[in-house]
Amino acid sequence: MERQIQKIITLEKPQLFGDFDARNIVPNQISHKNFSPFVRLDNGYPNYYKTSQRERGVFEHPHTGTQIITLVLDGEMRHRDNLNNDSTIQGLGVHSLVTGGGVKHHETFGENFNKQGGLLHFLQIWLKLPSQFQNIEPFYEDFQNFRSTLKNELKTTVISGFYNGIEGIVKTFSEVNIINFEIKNNSNCQIITTPNHNSGIMVTSGAIKINGVFINSNTFVLLETSTSKVVKVESEESAKFVLLEGLRILGPVITDKNGFYVRNSKLKVDKDRDKFRKLS
Repeated sequence: MERQIQKIITLEKPQLFGDFDARNIVPNQISHKNFSPFVRLDNGYPNYYKTSQRERGVFEHPHTGTQIITLVLDGEMRHRDNLNNDSTIQGLGVHSLVTGGGVKHHETFGENFNKQGGLLHFLQIWLKLPSQFQNIEPFYEDFQNFRSTLKNELKTTVISGFYNGIEGIVKTFSEVNIINFEIKNNSNCQIITTPNHNSGIMVTSGAIKINGVFINSNTFVLLETSTSKVVKVESEESAKFVLLEGLRILGPVITDKNGFYVRNSKLKVDKDRDKFRKLS
């Protein structure tokens, strides 16, 4: 039995976050509780950016209680933080920032990319840290080289979690799968999802059919949470899509209005806000 579609979300309206066109899915279109452990999901919409001598991006701001995974699909992005990390990655690559008890960072276009211009496309994925890891020391890692397999016209790259016996190199603090797929034109395949996990598919390039339903590029498909595993995918053109899955984390998700501080109580969020105000 196929795993059914629960909701289809088109992302047509630009949403500027600093200099990025980052169109939000969670929590604006899907609530935290319906897609736990994902507390924020943005599609950094594919745009061609002109050259600029001005540094562009989102400048220093704080975070607590999350793991922020920035999956660069095309282009180049730079990360800097108050832990003295400074790293630039290209697609297909990942910035992973575990914010724990608190960190400040910048997210900007890569320096060369900013000067040369080009296509930039990314997904930004915020995961709530389980209670026992909420206050761990923050740390940053970057990842550029992922293992891929090709079978029956489908290229599979495991970013995080497990798929077909392959383990991703981006480690998380709860059960999360982030899998990048590339399907050739005039092909069909079956994607095996994880039963009883919150699961969704972000179509990042081209168009596909999911269980016979046409899904255009830059559209997010929320799957029903069920014991079914199989999702049928068909393509007339070459396409790319990302499977996002996670085991629900119990407990409340409390944030400030910007979502920077993610905790289990308003008191803890208020303490985070006060701490960073004193540091600024």
